Amino acid sequence: MKRVALAAILIAVTGCSPAPTPSEATRSFDDPVAETSADGFTLTLAVEDAQVAAGEEIHPSAALGHDRADDVALTGSSSGIVFFSVTRIEDGLTSGPPAHHDDCVPQVVPAGPPLPIPFSKSGGFAPEDPGAEFLEIYFRDPDLTLPAGTWRIDAVTYAWIGDECSGEPLDLATSVEVVVSE
Repeated sequence: MKRVALAAILIAVTGCSPAPTPSEATRSFDDPVAETSADGFTLTLAVEDAQVAAGEEIHPSAALGHDRADDVALTGSSSGIVFFSVTRIEDGLTSGPPAHHDDCVPQVVPAGPPLPIPFSKSGGFAPEDPGAEFLEIYFRDPDLTLPAGTWRIDAVTYAWIGDECSGEPLDLATSVEVVVSE
């Protein structure tokens, strides 16, 4: 509980903002890989197994690449450039929108193979929030395990193309669905 409260306080104090919401169509558990592209960049989201048992670890991973010959400078949050969230389709139970620091740090996406982005959790909540019991459990464990249901895992970018945190935003979002059985 202290860890969750500390995360919520840290986010509030450092001025975090939610990342963009997914704009790309969700892919079903029949296709556990989703991809979206814009401005020469491609964001890919995949899960090893899109059908798991409750309590079994889910392994999402993302990758961000581009079609340019040279490395590309981005600026954005020191928290990263790709953020994740989860939502149960049946009832809307959610980790909430991804959160990030509102600072401005340079980052580079190298030319060549896409940059792998490991799954990580971000966000915060108050004890009176609906779903607080789920959120406490969710944020306590760094691994991704979910209760039964059909879950949408979202990945979104939050960065600007170039070396200033202004100008053209890199706005990519995609989702995959995972079925968690009892």
